Amino acid sequence: MEKAVNERIKMLRSFLKLSQLDFANQIGSTVQTVSRWENNATEPTKTTLISMSEIFNVSFNWLKNGTGEMFDSEAKTKEGKVFSWKEEAYEQLKQTNDFLKQELEYFKKLVSQMAGKPNFLKGIESGGIFKFLEENTFNTVSRV
Repeated sequence: MEKAVNERIKMLRSFLKLSQLDFANQIGSTVQTVSRWENNATEPTKTTLISMSEIFNVSFNWLKNGTGEMFDSEAKTKEGKVFSWKEEAYEQLKQTNDFLKQELEYFKKLVSQMAGKPNFLKGIESGGIFKFLEENTFNTVSRV
């Protein structure tokens, strides 16, 4: 017997190891709404199902009708495993963190070099630090 949409939503959420709250937050809903879907009190709209399929890389047809595989073939890795949106988010955060570390090193170097400039403290005191840096950083320091 084919599972109903409420059971597939619960199956998806369990597979992703998300609480109802985390699942709701990811799709812009509430924990009460997710609970009502899972308890078959209401059904999500087609738009919501489309959002779920896009956010979690799950097959819309599987989610809506129970046909096909849970995950689209495009969402699978070379090993045939589902590429987790969590892994993708982690990789993006890691790249952002690396970028911010580079920016911090650049800023430290810049501040160190700018501290010797005569108007540096005046620029900070007047709240015009960004204008001061803009006016005084051209060819002052090479980026990291």
